[in-house]
Amino acid sequence: MKLVVISSSLNPVSRFLLDNYSVIGVVESLPGYFSPIALRLRDIYLAFRNQSLKRYARKRNAAFYRLKKGDTSEFQNWLTRLNPDLVVVY
Repeated sequence: MKLVVISSSLNPVSRFLLDNYSVIGVVESLPGYFSPIALRLRDIYLAFRNQSLKRYARKRNAAFYRLKKGDTSEFQNWLTRLNPDLVVVY
C-alpha cells in the first residue's frame, strides 16, 4: 500500500509511518504565512535539531511537498501524479 503523509512536523506518528510503511510522499503543511527567509531559518534550525520532516522524507526516498496557502491546484497535481492508495493526515 502506497501512503502519503500530511503533517506539520516530524512527530512520532509521521516518523513511525516513514520507518515502517511504503511512504511515497510527504507533505509539510505550514500554518499561516512564512517569508522565504523565515522558512530557510526554520529549515536550518530543524535540521540542526534533527527534526526536519523534509530531510527525514528524503532519506527514505519519499517525494516532499511544502504546502503553502494558495497553491491548492499545484498540490492537487502533485498528489495525482503520486497516485497514493491512502493519505494520512496528522
